[in-house]
Amino acid sequence: MDLTRRQFVVRGTAGLSLVSLAGGAVPSLLQRASAADVAWKNRILVVLELTGGNDGLNTVIPFEDPAYHRARPELAISAQSHRLNDQFALHPAMEGVADLFKEGQVSIVHGVGYPQPNRSHFRSLEIWHTAQPETSAAKDGWLGRFLDGQTKDRTKLSGIAFADRLPQSMLASHANIAAVRELESYGIFVEGEEDVRLKRRMIQELATAEKDAEAASASLAFLERQVEDAYSGANQLRAAAAEYLPKGEYEGPLGRQLRMALQVIAADRGTRVIHVALDGFDTHANQRATHAELLGQVSVSVSQFLRELQTMGRADDVLVMTYSEFGRRVKENGSGGTDHGAAAPVLLFGNQLNAGFRGKHPSLDDLGDGDLKFTTDFRSLYATVLQDWLGTNATEILGEEFPVLPLLKA
Repeated sequence: MDLTRRQFVVRGTAGLSLVSLAGGAVPSLLQRASAADVAWKNRILVVLELTGGNDGLNTVIPFEDPAYHRARPELAISAQSHRLNDQFALHPAMEGVADLFKEGQVSIVHGVGYPQPNRSHFRSLEIWHTAQPETSAAKDGWLGRFLDGQTKDRTKLSGIAFADRLPQSMLASHANIAAVRELESYGIFVEGEEDVRLKRRMIQELATAEKDAEAASASLAFLERQVEDAYSGANQLRAAAAEYLPKGEYEGPLGRQLRMALQVIAADRGTRVIHVALDGFDTHANQRATHAELLGQVSVSVSQFLRELQTMGRADDVLVMTYSEFGRRVKENGSGGTDHGAAAPVLLFGNQLNAGFRGKHPSLDDLGDGDLKFTTDFRSLYATVLQDWLGTNATEILGEEFPVLPLLKA
């Protein structure tokens, strides 16, 4: 297939797009962090989004509470759950997480939410992504704002999301953050084309083509620079990732993303934030089987990921934090599922945690319009991660001060 420069531009408007790079030019994408940055910048945050609204009550189960069983005559779980103490247990599918909890690598924060909860997927995700519940005009994300403050070097890949497009939490003004579906084909996406070699050939032809008069136009020259930079950066990231081959099987969508996360961590090029996601948690009907399968994926994938970090010698450098846009309602519905709710637990994983439970579990007898009332503002969780893990000024990023939780070791 011959590809002229004009055809490339035309196809670009009809479905061909460069990988999302918030910062623009990336000629030396993976420059190693300088020695002066080592103190905090070895630390990495892996954010795991459970998209759709995870049912927290059937994840961290208050198995001794009669109100739980009254509200869920069909969905309540008691037998075969993994007891963590005399009040709470994990879903039966979460054996791997239960083992990590016993080993001191899990912290569970009860009742995470925000005032005046919104049950819209879009709006609630926007609130979690921007950390600004009071406005719908926010454009950048809380992680994007953090990464903006870390470096002025726009050639450095400071964050990566394994997705077709960046989540709003990672939108930034100038930090270089990539949305990557697969590391092997990173650099260019062609809708409807699955042949990775074709994708690489198309971008290589434009990136290495001999210049001609047509390139004199400013818009085409800009496109050329973007393509050349993306091509160069893509090659560097693919080469760096290929240096480490994870040992686990890492099956399923989440497993594959965490496998790539290990490759990026092993490459050690200064990436500070990695975003992964698992969809399907909007369990309005037939929840029992669906939820078990999803939580099983989370448990197996995260436990494999943490154990391989130990083998790599990087377990002390990585913190994993889950979140979902909301929990589910306390009472089950008539379709064997649960509807959109409010507060829910957040799970964190890592070697540097003060393991166990944090915060107060919401009362199942004192509800807010059928939902659990939040007892921990999610921005306190963010403040803790920003200040105590990433070593930055949380107030500047969140816009106001929130109490820091005793989640992390000194």
